[in-house]
Amino acid sequence: MTSRLRRIPMVLGVVLLLSGCTPSFQSGEPARAQLLDPELQQNSKAAYHMLLSFLMSKEGKRGEALGEMRKAVEADPDSAYLRLLLAQQLAQNGSLEEALDEAQKAVALAPGNVQGWMLLSELQLSKGLTDEAMENYRRVLQSDSGNLEAALRLVNLLRGRSQYNEAVEILEKTAAARPKDPLGPYYLAKLREEMKDLEGAALWFRKALAINPSFTTAYLELAALYEGAKRWEEASGVYKELLEVEPGNQRAMARLGQLLIMQDRFQEASVFFEKLKQLHPANSEIRLKVGLLYLELKRYKEAIEEFQANLNQGMKVDQNRFYLGIALEEAGETARAMEEFQRIAQTSDLYPEAVVHLAGILEKKGDLEGAISAVQKAREALPAEELLVRYLARLYTKSKQFKEAIELLQNALEQDPDNAKLHFALGVAYDKAGDTASTIRQMEEVIRLEPENADALNYLGYTLAVQRIRLEEAEQYIRRALQKRPNDGYIIDSLGWVFFQQGRLEQAIQELERAVELVPADPIILEHLGDALLQRGDRERTIELYKKSLELDSEERTEAQKELLKEKLRKLLEGEK
Repeated sequence: MTSRLRRIPMVLGVVLLLSGCTPSFQSGEPARAQLLDPELQQNSKAAYHMLLSFLMSKEGKRGEALGEMRKAVEADPDSAYLRLLLAQQLAQNGSLEEALDEAQKAVALAPGNVQGWMLLSELQLSKGLTDEAMENYRRVLQSDSGNLEAALRLVNLLRGRSQYNEAVEILEKTAAARPKDPLGPYYLAKLREEMKDLEGAALWFRKALAINPSFTTAYLELAALYEGAKRWEEASGVYKELLEVEPGNQRAMARLGQLLIMQDRFQEASVFFEKLKQLHPANSEIRLKVGLLYLELKRYKEAIEEFQANLNQGMKVDQNRFYLGIALEEAGETARAMEEFQRIAQTSDLYPEAVVHLAGILEKKGDLEGAISAVQKAREALPAEELLVRYLARLYTKSKQFKEAIELLQNALEQDPDNAKLHFALGVAYDKAGDTASTIRQMEEVIRLEPENADALNYLGYTLAVQRIRLEEAEQYIRRALQKRPNDGYIIDSLGWVFFQQGRLEQAIQELERAVELVPADPIILEHLGDALLQRGDRERTIELYKKSLELDSEERTEAQKELLKEKLRKLLEGEK
């Protein structure tokens, strides 16, 4: 059921200066911090025109404002301050060439004016003079290594050229010059992350947090870094740290809950999503997530309440109705479950799955004919739907209508010849019909289409083992399947059975014992272990395993196979007498 647990969309909302964008000029009037420049106190005419320019700009009269600023510069041509103001207004009016000229004159008049060099660099970038702009940012940093704005702008340009070593060196110097500012380490972390240096990025995020333990964005970015590396435990730990600092952080709750779901830790995950539901009781996405968690935890009554609440609000009707049907089915309320599945529209993406669940209920009730009829009716509307084709073929096979199952799948494959799922289903149908050679061919075709398909690898390997043919090849297929699913009891059973057929008895028993530990209630695995132990001479345990196997039912075992097992058990019991 874990696949039902879909992610809740969240927006981080972090604006990074390391975005690689060319700096843009901001509209509006210039900053007033330098309004009473000492130079202007000696030149009342220049000050008059400057103030008039400010007033015009405030009223939105940009043309008149620019004219007054030109007069101010004419009145005091040696004022770097006025030339910078003029350059800003020219840039805002789109006169970039003239603005660049004024900025150059300003820095020539006042070489120590950092803002002048910064404005000049921005104008140079707007004209495509990247090398010149970079040199000017370097000039600013030589005189002020702690200038974060200059550092970030230069780093942006270096990133564009993949000159990461210099970018790192610049940010490290900036961070050292600002020991109490977490932004230097933070941007170093982002740069290291871009360089695929996960450990380096994590180290600098930690340094940022050491300076400011309440730096929410750094926690979130560090956790996301670990998530990207699939280091779920470390990511979870970071989210927990953030929640200690900021208990109400909903982003951390949602992500931590999702990580716990990915680790199948549903009980822990439910705690965080229940808190989110308390904060947002009308949020249908959160209620859906809570309902799915309750479904995983077998808290069916509560799951039903969540899905029903969403339905009452008219939220995501088909989705909530589908999961409501599953919850009702699991809770044993099959009549209500069938009603919900039947109410899902044919146009819904969930309609085929709903039909399969409906047919599954009928099948469990012993109404195999009704199950077949329900799927056939659905196929009238969706004749090419693969899920319905495969499920109907399975029902035909179960009712021993092998010809119908095989023809159905062959017809589907004519329309979709490279569909591995259909080939697999056809292989199973051939197997149930007793056509082993065709089963082997179909499974080989699945593996050709999907070389890592663990189910097909295991099915083919086990089939070869049962037939006692190509046993070395069978072992290789099964080992490949185990690489994909190393703790799958059924695949481990197949490996044990290959060993048994090869005469490697102790290895067979070792693998079959492990398979029984993983799947203790599978009758075929129990019988396999009994066969191996009998060959070793452990009659008492074999009798116990055969009896337990016969007590369990399995679709995988034919009546003839059951009778054969009964005969084996009878002979053992008679031997005891």
